[in-house]
Formats: sequence, C-alpha cells, structure tokens
Amino acid sequence: MKFDKKALDSLLSLPDEQLVGMMRVISKGEFPSKRTDACTIAGLRHMLSQVTDGDISRACELIEQYKLGKKAGGRNNG
Repeated sequence: MKFDKKALDSLLSLPDEQLVGMMRVISKGEFPSKRTDACTIAGLRHMLSQVTDGDISRACELIEQYKLGKKAGGRNNG
C-alpha cells in the first residue's frame, strides 16, 4: 500500500474513534492504548494535517535505510 498525502487526508476525515483505531493499526499498537482525550486528538489532527508528501517520502526513505542498516549490521555481527 502506498502511503501519501491523499491517504493521510482520508484518515483525517474519519471520526475521532476511528482515527485513533487506525493509528493503532498503523503503529502496530504503539499508539497509546489508554482512552485518548479530545485535546490529544485535536493535536494529532493538526500535526497530521501539516504533513506533506515530501515529509512522507523522507520518512519512508529513513525507514528503508534503517531496515537495510539493521540487516547489514546483523550480517556483520554474525
């Protein structure tokens, strides 16, 4: 699945509870499991609305570099 600004904007159109649920799915449970208050959700929505395709692209690059480095590091240590 390609993640881009359009996909992010579609998440932002979800009601609060569904947005929080999707964030938990995307983060593989790392998003706080406690009940999230309205102020936190508003802050999350604001922050996500500021993300650009360039930000998403850079984050994906960093994730790939981390994965490659982690795999390479494992080979060097073993």
